[in-house]
Amino acid sequence: LLGTWEGQHGVNVVHVPKWEAKDGGLASFEKLYQKYNETLVFRPIRAQVLNRGYANADQLYPTEQQDQVLMGLSYHSEIRQMDPDGPDDGKLLHIEDGQWLWNAKPGVDASWSVGRIAAVPHGVSVLALGTRREVDGGQLKQTFFDMMDSNEWHAAPKDAGDQVVGYDECPEFMCPTLSVLVQNLGNVEGRKAVEFDFGTDRAKLSMIPDVGKQASTHDLKARFWLASVEEGGVVHEQLQYAQHMLMDFEAKLSDKCRPAKGSRLADQQTSSDCVIQWPHLSLNTLRKTQAFEGAAELRFPVVR
Repeated sequence: LLGTWEGQHGVNVVHVPKWEAKDGGLASFEKLYQKYNETLVFRPIRAQVLNRGYANADQLYPTEQQDQVLMGLSYHSEIRQMDPDGPDDGKLLHIEDGQWLWNAKPGVDASWSVGRIAAVPHGVSVLALGTRREVDGGQLKQTFFDMMDSNEWHAAPKDAGDQVVGYDECPEFMCPTLSVLVQNLGNVEGRKAVEFDFGTDRAKLSMIPDVGKQASTHDLKARFWLASVEEGGVVHEQLQYAQHMLMDFEAKLSDKCRPAKGSRLADQQTSSDCVIQWPHLSLNTLRKTQAFEGAAELRFPVVR
């Protein structure tokens, strides 16, 4: 992963709150279907990071030392909108900084092999733990098809009811959603790839109060695929990803879910009965454009 990656095949799907000044004020949504380009830079964390502890985390009667060793990369991502015929071409959409960690020597928890820490200037941070596995080109394609058949990666809202505000069919350039990754996969016949899977059950989000109060964000999951692809007799290093999360809004249009102004919904009415779960989906295909200089000379001393 070390080096600079660039991609012009990004797709971002999100629905955001938009107040409408009619009928005394209405809650609605603005749909954003955006194509984007991305520059992603990985740099080494030049150390083995030691988390010291006791066997089985037993601090009362320890039988031996059990330290965890982490190694990893830091990264910086910048995403800009692609809108050649519109006013938003080149507009900055997203900045993200973080780390990828490798559980090089597990301590008390060997259930994960890779971790991802991310921070974005909305006031949101993510800690996601996951696994790594090697696949061949055929398995990689099948993974994309399986995800396309799954409701877990769709861009349509969940539990929306009959009257959905601000939603229509997704545009032709990205439906079905994961087809964008399939289209840009390239020739992986006979080649190996690595999949990094950060599942929903091992991801935690932290956010500032404003974000948390406006919408509950949950069920974050992401997958990354690192592969070598052949194009015109030239082999390229390629990185693809898909990331999906849900945002809950109390905005279903029904008598039960829209009480008189000044009153609040009963507890049972603020449950999933009245919540729309809007997806936020991002995916892209990038290729390495610059290798990291000095990789062969890297040394990793232990940091305590």
